[in-house]
Amino acid sequence: MMQTPLTTPVFQILLSLVEGGNLHGYAIIQDVALRTQGEVCLTASTLYAAIQRMLDAGVIVEVDAPAESGGAPRRCYRITAAGRKLARSEAERLDRTVAMARAKRLLPGKARSSSTGRRFASCCRASHARTPRKRSIPYGNWPTMRGEMGSPDGLGTG
Repeated sequence: MMQTPLTTPVFQILLSLVEGGNLHGYAIIQDVALRTQGEVCLTASTLYAAIQRMLDAGVIVEVDAPAESGGAPRRCYRITAAGRKLARSEAERLDRTVAMARAKRLLPGKARSSSTGRRFASCCRASHARTPRKRSIPYGNWPTMRGEMGSPDGLGTG
């Protein structure tokens, strides 16, 4: 059985299924991206690895796809009672965490609405496009054990 804390993909998949609908993988990916306004964009490999763990744990089940799904046969998923209980437990844990952050004045006392107006169609592509490329360091220009500034402590102080 899965326990909290859940990974972000697992919790988001459960949230997609919690209203009782049977969804196939691509519909889950779309729902997560839309609901999170592009903050969470699941790849197919992440989704199906999480789904397999969730199937093994009994928090979701595979169900027959509706006849009108058309095209290639799709696998659809539904949340179980255990999955609903797990999602509720994780939501309560996150609620306690937010309360702690508010008590420490990291967040305002009242929840703010997050209507940023971002659209799903470009959320995943745009978030990946904005990701800076890692800069490679040419061979021979690696920082030394003495630090970037050449000092023994690496701070340039001596």
